[in-house]
Amino acid sequence: MNERFTLDSTLIDIVENERVNRKLPIFFDMQLCEQVKWPFDKMKLRHMMKLIRFPAQELVDASNFIIERREAGERITIPVWRDLPEEEMDAAKNVVLIPFTREAEEALPAVLICPGGENGHLKWVPESMKAAAGIAQEGCRAFILNIRTDCGAMDMMRAVRFLRANCRKLGIIPEKVAVLACHEACIPALGIYRHDGNMEDVTHRYDGIQGEPDELWMMAIPEKMSADGMLCGDFDEKIYVCREETGGISCGPWLEGRLNVLKKGD
Repeated sequence: MNERFTLDSTLIDIVENERVNRKLPIFFDMQLCEQVKWPFDKMKLRHMMKLIRFPAQELVDASNFIIERREAGERITIPVWRDLPEEEMDAAKNVVLIPFTREAEEALPAVLICPGGENGHLKWVPESMKAAAGIAQEGCRAFILNIRTDCGAMDMMRAVRFLRANCRKLGIIPEKVAVLACHEACIPALGIYRHDGNMEDVTHRYDGIQGEPDELWMMAIPEKMSADGMLCGDFDEKIYVCREETGGISCGPWLEGRLNVLKKGD
């Protein structure tokens, strides 16, 4: 259909579009949209931005990503939790994987990118997508994970188990699964190791599958977190902290080095 949104679209054009509105809350904070009232919600976004503060370009980019995936026949998201009790399912509905893979006949290492979440939607969406595309280009399967703020470690472990349990379908090597945690997601990522990767899977769907990744890579650690103080223990050989000056996620020299080691299995 070649439908694309631009800054000449209106807020109503996007949020009422049935092709994007079901998936959009994963990628964008819809509370920001709800705060925009008439007549601003019917203005072209470029005009609205001159009158009120609103991340219009992020909304446009997220919406177009959903449409492009649909038109390409590619998976937009993969649910991580399918079998929680009904009263818990709604809270976990946005815990999903966003796959970035390239065609390859052989199984490849996998990197689970955890940029963190807020109000049920992903944070740092443009950065994490750029990193995922770069990781896929380097010859690994990349998956962005949207986690809950209060159950981050559980969601990460579930996702690692999910990847390993579905390794043939997803084309990954189950013994080469790394987690790339960024910003506030570093804290629940370390929680995986506090539980030895064996936090109980509440659904028992993947009992017996290790939830601890083969390596944990931490980038852009929040200032309130003292990485050195939290890395004490016997698991430091599996945890790698980026010491480069970086404000975000990038497929720079440090990350490229970790990817090369993961692929070689050294």
